[in-house]
Formats: sequence, structure tokens, C-alpha cells
Amino acid sequence: MNKIFFIHFHLILLNVALLLPNYNAMAEHFQKPVTSPHVCDFLGNISINGLPANPDDEIAFFDSTGLLCGLFIVQHTGQYGFLHVYGDDPLTPIDEGAASGEQLYIKVWSSQTNAEYHGENIILVSGDQTGSVLSSRLPPIWQSQVRYSLNIYAFIKNDINLNQKIDLPDALMGMQLISKQHTCNQPCLFAQDIHNIIQILQQLSQ
Repeated sequence: MNKIFFIHFHLILLNVALLLPNYNAMAEHFQKPVTSPHVCDFLGNISINGLPANPDDEIAFFDSTGLLCGLFIVQHTGQYGFLHVYGDDPLTPIDEGAASGEQLYIKVWSSQTNAEYHGENIILVSGDQTGSVLSSRLPPIWQSQVRYSLNIYAFIKNDINLNQKIDLPDALMGMQLISKQHTCNQPCLFAQDIHNIIQILQQLSQ
């Protein structure tokens, strides 16, 4: 009887542990969010500069005011989740997180290079709907008690050769791509790519 009780109690503790955010691996870059009883979950694939994210890389979700309300430390290469994004609890005087329908913003930190990615250096792609997990809207929004599938791709803008830095080969490769891909019928795309090459050269000259 005692043995059965011990096994049952152990299983309860294991299930509780699986539901908790993975703060057992302490975050090195982003701060720990304030928790609340209102939660929206995200999961999916995560890559940095074309490679699967490494364990200890961090993913942070922010609400529209810039408040960090969700954090996940990668444990399995190239995957994250469930990442708990907390919502504001109207019964408390502090702002714990997002409100229903509020747009969310994402930042990614690489533990390998100590580089942070955000804004135009993040591409989001809706994941597949599976069971109770819904394909995420783009841009992602917060909804209480909903689970979303969202893939995250972080990269260094204009790092065309994916060597995790901006260098002269990026400019040369970019110009080669322009000469092969564009015609006079694509003035907008041509102008954008020329602008990107100019940005690379400006960065190299600094």
C-alpha cells in the first residue's frame, strides 16, 4: 500500500514539473517574467543563422509595451516549448503581461555568440495545427488558455553567406545574386537589394 502511494505521489510530482516553465536552467540574458494565472502557450522550431538553436539559447516574448512576459531556455536542439506567455491579472495592482488580442514581439539570444536578435532579424512562420495546438496568427497575439504553433527564424540581416558576421564576401555574393536574378522589369526588388548591398559596405567601412 505504501509503495503504491509513493509511486502515485512521484507521478504527480513529475506531471507538475512538466507543466512548470524551464527555469531549472537559469537564464543568462533575459530576466525571469512575472507569472500570473493567465497563460498563452507557444511551441515550435527555432533556428539561428540557418542552424538549429542550441541548448541554453533563449527566446523571450514581449507585449506591446515592451514588458517581458514569456521566456524559454532551449533544451532540445532546434525546438522550444511549451513557452508560457503570461497575461495581466486584473486582480493585482501590477502589470504581469499581455491583454487579450494584444500583439506579441519576440527576441532571441544566442548563448554561443552572445548576440541578440529582434525586429527585422526575426522571421516568424505559422506552425502546423495539431490537436489542441493551433497554427499561430501572424503577427502572434495573446489569448488566454490557447496554445499556438509558431516557428522562429533568427538571423543577421545581410549575412548572405551565413557565417554569422557581415563581411566583404556578403557584398560580393549579394552583387552576384543581383546580376543573376533581376531584370529591368523588377525595379523595386532591384532597388531594395542595392540598398542592402550599400548597408553591408557601410558596416564594413565603420
